[in-house]
Amino acid sequence: MCKGLKIAATTSFLFLFAISSAAYGVHYQAVWTGANGSGLWSDAGNWDIAAVPVNGTNTFDVVIPGGFNIYFDIDGSVDITDLEIAAGSALHINPGHSLTVLDDSLITGTLAADGVSTVFISETNGAALGDGGVIKATGGAFAKSQASSYSSKTINEHRTLFSADGVDTRIDLSGLQTLDCAFTTGYRTHTIEAINSGYIDFSSVGAIIGPTNWSSLLNFQINSSGYINLSNLTDILGGYVRFDIDVPGYMLASLLSAKTTVFDISESSGLYVPNLNTMNGCSVYIADNTEFNAPKLTSFIGSAVSLTPLKTFTTAAMTNTDGSRFILTEGAQFGTAWGDIIATGYSATELNNNYTLFSASGTGTILDLSSYEVLNDDFTAGYRTHTVQVFDNGFIDLSSVSTLFGVSDWSSLTKFTLNSGGNIDLSALTEIPSGYVHFDVNIPSYTLPLLASATTTKFDASAVSTIELPALTALASSTLQIEDGGKINAPNLTSVPGCVISLTPLRTLVTGPLNHLDNAQIHISEGAEFGSFYGNVTATGYSATGLNNNYTVFSVAGTGSVLDLSSLTAINDRFTAGYRTHTYQASDGGLLDLSAVEFIAAADSWSSSTLFNIQSGGDIDLGSLVQIPSGYARFNVDIPSYTLPLLEYAANVTFDASAVSTIELPALAAGSGSVFTIEDGGTINAPQLVSLTYGNINLSPLKTLVTGSITNIDNTVISINDGAQFGTAYGNISAPSYTATGLNNNYTVMSVAGSGSVLDLSSVESINDAFTSGYRSHTYSASDGAVLDLSAAVSFAGASPSSSRSHINSASGAEIIFGNGFTVNNYTTLTATAASMTVGGFLNINSPAAVHLLEGAVLKLGGDFIYNTTDENAVNFDAGVLEMAGAGTLKLEVGGEDLGIGGATAGNFGIAQLQVGSYSQPATVMLVDLIDNGNRSGGQEALYLYGSGGLSGLRIRPGSKLIIGDVNLYVNTGDELIHINSLFTPGRKWIAYDEGAITLTEYECSLLADITGDCVVNLDDFSLMAGEWLQSVK
Repeated sequence: MCKGLKIAATTSFLFLFAISSAAYGVHYQAVWTGANGSGLWSDAGNWDIAAVPVNGTNTFDVVIPGGFNIYFDIDGSVDITDLEIAAGSALHINPGHSLTVLDDSLITGTLAADGVSTVFISETNGAALGDGGVIKATGGAFAKSQASSYSSKTINEHRTLFSADGVDTRIDLSGLQTLDCAFTTGYRTHTIEAINSGYIDFSSVGAIIGPTNWSSLLNFQINSSGYINLSNLTDILGGYVRFDIDVPGYMLASLLSAKTTVFDISESSGLYVPNLNTMNGCSVYIADNTEFNAPKLTSFIGSAVSLTPLKTFTTAAMTNTDGSRFILTEGAQFGTAWGDIIATGYSATELNNNYTLFSASGTGTILDLSSYEVLNDDFTAGYRTHTVQVFDNGFIDLSSVSTLFGVSDWSSLTKFTLNSGGNIDLSALTEIPSGYVHFDVNIPSYTLPLLASATTTKFDASAVSTIELPALTALASSTLQIEDGGKINAPNLTSVPGCVISLTPLRTLVTGPLNHLDNAQIHISEGAEFGSFYGNVTATGYSATGLNNNYTVFSVAGTGSVLDLSSLTAINDRFTAGYRTHTYQASDGGLLDLSAVEFIAAADSWSSSTLFNIQSGGDIDLGSLVQIPSGYARFNVDIPSYTLPLLEYAANVTFDASAVSTIELPALAAGSGSVFTIEDGGTINAPQLVSLTYGNINLSPLKTLVTGSITNIDNTVISINDGAQFGTAYGNISAPSYTATGLNNNYTVMSVAGSGSVLDLSSVESINDAFTSGYRSHTYSASDGAVLDLSAAVSFAGASPSSSRSHINSASGAEIIFGNGFTVNNYTTLTATAASMTVGGFLNINSPAAVHLLEGAVLKLGGDFIYNTTDENAVNFDAGVLEMAGAGTLKLEVGGEDLGIGGATAGNFGIAQLQVGSYSQPATVMLVDLIDNGNRSGGQEALYLYGSGGLSGLRIRPGSKLIIGDVNLYVNTGDELIHINSLFTPGRKWIAYDEGAITLTEYECSLLADITGDCVVNLDDFSLMAGEWLQSVK
């Protein structure tokens, strides 16, 4: 800043200063320290050079660091060379004092001048205003800076930037060319004010930029005869700017365009902008007896003005008013008829918030927009409303508009509101091709005479209103909403796809014969009648595939209420959205007449449903329905009797009979995926049903299901409980086989529970459960004394992936009965827990299948028991009883490792107890080692019978025998573990054991003394007997 020699203060300076200054002038820098604390310029102790900086013989550059208040109190006209005021400091020019900066100045803090004849001048080209610098002048003071630019972009706080307050008070900033106040912080205001006859000269400013945050403001305050001279301002380029004008005749003579600016003109004031042609995003607030005069304004975009007869808004004929809002009250008149607007179209697509676009209220109020031919309100923001409204006899003339585009977002709305005698003239409107539009009508009569088609439009007739739509033929995805006493008259309307209609006897809807109502929703209540019989509907088909959400499609409620859709022959409800329900409902005595429908395609997703809800005396007449071939449907019946007389086939249909209901299905022969859900006391009667695949049956004694003899039950899930009996013996099932391969999830496939409960599947000869899904299980179970009868089943193929499993479980006194020979394959586990399993013949467990007997469970076999696994856990009889009783010689595979008397006491393919024969069926059982079960160790495998507590490991019933051959057998008799083979002395092949015998070979002799086993009693037998006696005596 300082020119020439500059001397700063040092310790030795004080002496040199006195000598040198007396001889010739020196240029110094004086830095304010405020050391004396007086705050006075004239106090030398406040300066670092201990001298008062006033130009004379010596000249001075003055530096005021931040954080000080300094008061200039030097009498007379004082000069300094340079001045720097840092942010946070203020230099106050005391009343009557004058300070001139001859060269450079930088005001980043505050310069304040107060009082008459108080002067601050910095008028060289070196004058500058730092970011956010402040100049305040009051009481007749004069302050001037010749700075060429100004910014407050970094000042994110409330601040008055320039203030001229008082008569003859003047701030001269005539050198400024730009004002850049584009700070970013919200909810802050920067103010420039000329009040109480104060004057600010911005006469060279050509452009202004306000703060960028919508909640902040650059505010020009002009009131009480104050004036801000912006005579060369041509553009307000952006940001948020406000002119608060409370003086008459204020002019912005050169302003051409303004953006996001508020002009707030107080009463008896005025604003003249003779060259303004474009306003964008602006607002004009005009008080009574005030004028905004912009005679060249032709483009009024995104802006707003509110008018009464006492508020004057003068413009040229505006050719572009897109996004602007006009609010007229108290008899104001504005628009095309008065030369204000000649724009041929209007668009509000950039207004992404709630706005009242046009409003006219009060008798005689007219907003004439008759030059508009198209209204485009297709903005994008959600949950917002744009409103066009009239009330209290106001009138909006849109009489040339032929096409209206509403907002495209379903959560937003373009709304026309007509109240209290107001009217919106849309007499030329022919189409609403898109967008969401709402006509809220609360006047006696409103007509859209030429409207032929509309989409996503809501017509809302109040209790006192009639909406006349004489030309309307097609209405799509729209709503006809009528209050009691209201009326919508559309006598030529024939197409209503996706529309919503709600009627009572007090709500009048006049239409033509509706031949297209796909995706429509119709609700009839309180005794209203609507439909085919009454001339309203002629459509022959109906589709709801476009309704991908929860919908009540048709509903009828109340005695005498009728929705007659008897012209329909097919319903396509195959919508694709998951976890959704479409409801067709009749309740409280209402009738939904679908009597000609032969075909229904239901919801496409397994997680969704087409629901027919028949409740409290209502009825849905589907007397012609023959098939529901696809999708997922549900009949929820809660009336005494409901009949589908012709239904032959149902796919994925749930029939839900309440405790008081009987569902009659006299023709139903086949179902796939059908579910019969019956509450206690309910009945489903389907006497011809012979095929049920992928179905679900759940029965107890109080749930009645009548069927034919079902020959195919593949993939059907059956649950029988509480003593109910169902199946082959009762005439319900005659299927020869069963497969569950289509059930690729966790399922309890067959279950029967409770004493006396029987699930009789004795017609089924094979079961294929080889489903392919991983990490899933299928369960077949009997429990609590129930019986699962699979007595014809000879094979079971279980789950195929190793991560899944098929389970056959018998528990708690239940019994599962298998066929005459039963082979188990794949990943299947048979488990009996304190229960029994019975196989009429052999049992063949093929690895990786398994069988477990737990808690004293009994496995009864009428044939061989063979297994090929090497996994000792796969055949776990440690706590179970194996009973083998049948004709011929029954083979029992042994797989244990021969560990001798001190060997295994659990596992090792052992058995808690082996019973050979029964009291009713003697048997011969032979131990065999046909398969290497991984325990041969160079020799044969053995069998351990572990016993349990006092339970002997081996029982042989009368007439029965056990052939052990060369297989080592170890038996816990309850007292000790004995090696049975050691009981045979040399030459002996037969011994008595328990109630039967054990032999080494297979023979059929019954001679008690034939202990050599050659079927002849001779000397050999007696010699052997004597030898054994002598051995025992010794």
